[in-house]
Amino acid sequence: MDVVVERRIAWGVLALLLVYAIIVVIIPYSQNNLQSVDTPGHLVSAQYVRDVLWPSPIGWDHRFFGGHPLNQFYGPLLSWIVALLGKFIELSVAFKLVMAVAVLATPLSIYYCARSASMRPLAAALASALIFGLMAARHNSWLGSDYFCVFFLGFVGNGIANPLLFLYIGAVYRDIPRDRYALPALLLALTSLAHIYVGMSALVFTACYFFAAGHRWATVKHVALAGALLGFWALPLVAKLRYTDSSIGAVIYLTIGQLGLFVLVATAVSIYYLTKKRRTTAYPLIMYFAALLALFAAGMMFRLQVQLYRFYLPALMIGTLLCVYALGHLKDKRYLSIAGVLALLLLAASYGEINYKGGVPHTWTNFSHVDGLVLTRAISRPWHLDMLLADKNEIVRGLYAESSLNARFYWMFEDQMKQVRPPSNLKKKLNFFGINWMLTEYPGMIPYKERINATPSLGNNYSLYRIANSSRAQVLDYVPTTVSGPWQKEALAWFDSSRMGTVVVHSQEPLPVCVGTTNETAVVEEVSSTRIRVRVSGSKDVPVFLKFSYFPNWHVYVNGKPTRIYWVLPSFMLVYGHGDIELRYEPLPVDIIGNVLSVIGVVWLAVAALMKIKLIRPRKVRP
Repeated sequence: MDVVVERRIAWGVLALLLVYAIIVVIIPYSQNNLQSVDTPGHLVSAQYVRDVLWPSPIGWDHRFFGGHPLNQFYGPLLSWIVALLGKFIELSVAFKLVMAVAVLATPLSIYYCARSASMRPLAAALASALIFGLMAARHNSWLGSDYFCVFFLGFVGNGIANPLLFLYIGAVYRDIPRDRYALPALLLALTSLAHIYVGMSALVFTACYFFAAGHRWATVKHVALAGALLGFWALPLVAKLRYTDSSIGAVIYLTIGQLGLFVLVATAVSIYYLTKKRRTTAYPLIMYFAALLALFAAGMMFRLQVQLYRFYLPALMIGTLLCVYALGHLKDKRYLSIAGVLALLLLAASYGEINYKGGVPHTWTNFSHVDGLVLTRAISRPWHLDMLLADKNEIVRGLYAESSLNARFYWMFEDQMKQVRPPSNLKKKLNFFGINWMLTEYPGMIPYKERINATPSLGNNYSLYRIANSSRAQVLDYVPTTVSGPWQKEALAWFDSSRMGTVVVHSQEPLPVCVGTTNETAVVEEVSSTRIRVRVSGSKDVPVFLKFSYFPNWHVYVNGKPTRIYWVLPSFMLVYGHGDIELRYEPLPVDIIGNVLSVIGVVWLAVAALMKIKLIRPRKVRP
C-alpha cells in the first residue's frame, strides 16, 4: 500500500474514532451531575484550591478527617488545572472540559506513541481504536484507567494521566536518541502529577528503555530534570510518608485467569520479537509489559497492600499495542484486518455499557454551621452529601483517606454503627474524636438522638442528629501517658482498649508534670487552612488536647512564643500553655528545598527547550 494512501486511511480511522468519542462519551458526559462516587470529592478539591490555596495546589484542608494535607500525597494536576479554568468559567464546566480534552487526546496520544515506536500508520491507528475500545468496554473489576472507573467511580486522575503516559512513551522514542530530553522530562513530570501510580508506571518504562535501548546519558538527564520539576511535590511527599496510611485504599488482585492471559500474551509476543534477526524498537515495550506482569505476580504472591490494579489497564494497553505491532510486521498485511475487526466489535459492544450522564441528580438543603464534626451514615450513601456539608462544616470522611492517619479510625465508627449492639464505649469514642453530629436517613442507626433538621429528597428524609457534645479543644485534668512503639500497632491497640477516651502521647520523652482543673476552659476561636486559634483561660500552663490532625507543618505559639506540639494517638495534638494559643501551618525546610529545586528545574527546562529549537547554541570549545 502506498504510504500516502495508508496515512490518509489512518487519519480517517482516527477521525472516526474522535467522532465516536464525542457522540458516545463527551456529549452524554456534558450532562453529568458530577455526583457519582469519588467525582464530587475531586470537584470540591478543585474548588478549595481555587478559593483558598491558590496559586498553590497543596495545602491544609481542615474540612475532612479532622484536617489533612490536600494534594500532598495525591497528584495535584487535575485540581490545579480545574481551579485555574474555574477562575474564568463555572467550575463544573471547567471540570468537564478538562475530562473531555483528555478523552479526545487519548486515541491521538496512542497513535503518537505507536508511530514513535516505528509502527506503520494504519497499524498505529488500528491499535488506537482497539485500545480505546478496551477503555470504553465494561470490565468485571476495577481497573483504575478504564472509563467505567474514570466516569462512574470517579477515578478522574487516571483519565487525564492515560494520554500523558502515551505521549511520554512516544516522546522518549522520538527525542532521547537525539539527545533531546526537555519534552520527555516535562511529560514525565506531568504524568506523575496527574496520578502517582501512572507516574510510577512511566518510571517503569523509563527503566526498561534504559536497559533495552541504550541512550543512557540522555535517559538519565531527562529523569533528573523531571525530578527537579517535581521537587515541590515529590520531595515533601517522600519526607512525610510516615504521616499517610496507604493501607486504607482498595486492594484488588488479579484472578488466575487474568494473570494467565497476560502470561500467554507476553510469551507469544516475546517469542515473536526475540526470534527476529534484527533489533526492534519494540524491545523496551516488551520489557515494560513483562515488568508490569511481574508487579502483578508480586502483588498476588505477597499480598502487597498497594493498589496494583492501577497497573492492570496500562499493561493491557501495552500488550494490545505489541500484538498489533506484530501483526503489522507480517508479510501479509491483511492480518491487520484482525485488529480492525476486533476494534469494531469492542467499540460496538461498549456502546451504552457505561452511563456517562451519571445518576439522578440530588438536591439538598444547605445545613448551617454546627459545632464539631459531622458523620454521614446513609443507607444509599451518596458521597456528595459530605461534599455539600463541607461547604460550612467539618466532616468525618472525605475522598483522600490515605492522607490522614485518623481516617481508618473514622471509618471504624461507621462499621460499629452497623452492629446490632454498638460497643458500650461508642459515645466515649465519638466525644474523643470530636464527632457531635450524624446525618442519616434512618434514625435507628443511632441509639441516642435529638432531631435538628430534615432535608427530604427522592423520598429519603435525611436528618441531622446530635450524638455527642464535645469541644475541639479540651483542658486535661490528668497527666497523659506515653508510648513509643510503632504508631500503627500502638494506635490500633489503644482504640479497642480501656485507655480509649484518654489522651496517649506518642513520645519517647516524659511529659511536663502539670494538669488543669475544672476552672480552665479552652475555646476554639478560628480554624482555617493556615491557622488554628484557641483561647485558654487561667493563669498557669495546662495540657490542652486539640482534636485536629497532627502534621509536621503545624507550629504552635503560646502568647507569641514558640513551643512544642506533642503527637496524640491516633493523630491529634497536645500543647501546654494558657492564654492565646496559635497554631500556624508553616513550610518545613524540605518544602522550601523542594520549591527551590522546582525553580531550578523550570530554568533548566527553559534552557533545554531553547537549545532544542536552537535559540541557544552550546559553546564549542576549541582544542
